[in-house]
Amino acid sequence: MSVYKIDPDAVLDFQFDWSDWLDDDTEEAISTAVITIDPTGELVAADDPAVNSGVVTFWLSGAVATKGYLVSCKITTTGSREDERSMIINCFDR
Repeated sequence: MSVYKIDPDAVLDFQFDWSDWLDDDTEEAISTAVITIDPTGELVAADDPAVNSGVVTFWLSGAVATKGYLVSCKITTTGSREDERSMIINCFDR
């Protein structure tokens, strides 16, 4: 699982790259991507993450210093497969 740092005042983009996981033989693509954050209520993901060539890009803001967050991305593909990946975002004053 990847670990990243963010400043409390930052508004940054992050990515989940599914391109190697998708089935190239069937030209499978991501049909939906949902970003969730635990704990909820502080760190916020902008609505509607962008999906381009198997990469899900999303924007985060509102982190609280000294807190850690588990950010997950659940996708569904055009081939009806579902999977989920997560990353940890730790917030520190920089």
